[in-house]
Amino acid sequence: MSDFRGDGDAALDWVAGYLERVGELPVASSVSPGDVRAKLAPSPPERGEPFEAVLRDLDTAILPGITHWNHPRFFGYFANTGSEPGILAELIVAALNVNAMLWTTSPAATEVEELALDWLAQLLGLLQAPASQLLRTLNEPAARLARLVDAIGKRQGDAAEQA
Repeated sequence: MSDFRGDGDAALDWVAGYLERVGELPVASSVSPGDVRAKLAPSPPERGEPFEAVLRDLDTAILPGITHWNHPRFFGYFANTGSEPGILAELIVAALNVNAMLWTTSPAATEVEELALDWLAQLLGLLQAPASQLLRTLNEPAARLARLVDAIGKRQGDAAEQA
């Protein structure tokens, strides 16, 4: 078992250092196809590596092949979501491992998501009704379709049993 706290401290130190120096790195990678892979072992390891080795690989093999979306001069594709609060939130979300498919699988995630949508709607001046009500309204056609498919499947099953 690894030293989770020690490895976590090392990872956090690496991330903090990266965020401090990202502006000094080139915005886009200058590697050629196959360069990153050539710096990594061609076969899986027999045993796990110490975390320090993973961070070393990150610096020597992975980082040269990264387009730095956190770079202050990167203005392509999407807005930067790798902010310091976002990174810390991702850490907590990964630890919780929430799978919010339904309210019953994670009541807190469902209700916080609905509240966040309500807040967004308020900030944008879009809705008077709660976002959760809008989502249920939008999902009604999908629910009707699912009930129809289920009914057809049951009817075909009944017909197969009678044959």
